[in-house]
Amino acid sequence: MKANTFVGAFFILSLPLAGWLDFQTFADEPKPPTLAERQNFQTQLDKLQSHVVLFPQNLDEAIKSLTDSVTFTFDCPETTKVRQVSVRITTRQIKWDTELRVNNEKVGIPPNAAAYYIWQPKIIIKNREKHVVANNFIMLDSDTTTQREMNPLIAPLVSEAVLYHEILHGQLLINAMLEKAWRDKACNCDFDLGPADASHEQIPELVLAYLESLAALAKQIYAVHVPPQAENDSTGYFEVVIAAASMLATRTKWESYCPEGSNVEPASFHIRIKDEKVVASGKLIDKTKKGLVLVYFTPQ
Repeated sequence: MKANTFVGAFFILSLPLAGWLDFQTFADEPKPPTLAERQNFQTQLDKLQSHVVLFPQNLDEAIKSLTDSVTFTFDCPETTKVRQVSVRITTRQIKWDTELRVNNEKVGIPPNAAAYYIWQPKIIIKNREKHVVANNFIMLDSDTTTQREMNPLIAPLVSEAVLYHEILHGQLLINAMLEKAWRDKACNCDFDLGPADASHEQIPELVLAYLESLAALAKQIYAVHVPPQAENDSTGYFEVVIAAASMLATRTKWESYCPEGSNVEPASFHIRIKDEKVVASGKLIDKTKKGLVLVYFTPQ
């Protein structure tokens, strides 16, 4: 059983003041990615873009921001603090740095982290016009301990899902910026970063759905989907039939991986033969939510 790979995001925001605002809140200038990091990032991005039909949430604007600016402008009601808001967003890959500091404060990236996304909007307000320039950073660790220990067939799927996860931190906030509720806040000098989902309320479920679709394309890898259970009459334990027992005729061993947000206790997960069927069993962490485990069966 393998531990989850951590992915995360960090946010920097200037506080709007009356009159003129030119509040620099950029991270200390980071180092550019190494050649190996650039090549790995591009490889993962190419794979990601080859699977756009599998995306449960598109990444169009966030991916565009990696090579070009994403811009939009909208007018505000006369009664609000500003009369117009313009936004320009770019995203740049930087060197993986677990010691990254922002405004002289260490970001605090966990030791098992695999990727990180940083939103950092600079806000300028003058003459009731609000200009937001978000020069965002993304960094990807291509050699985490978790990935080195992972099954070589499962690892590529997880690496691709990690990048999908990080880019979602950009896309979800961009999506919100196109909605009236977010724009109303922006017109009143409230730059709402909440939709970027730093608390991971939406992203894990989207990533799991993407991983399940990727697994369906891979040979020898099974995505064990566990449905949620009714809260009042269950214990969280489950049994799921994967296939007929004959499926194991040429396979003698199995390995499992519980991705971030899998909602299955890794130590509880097992595969066995029962009534001439291959059955997966385990325990949901939250029995009211679905679970997902990736399983690889080793040929003889």
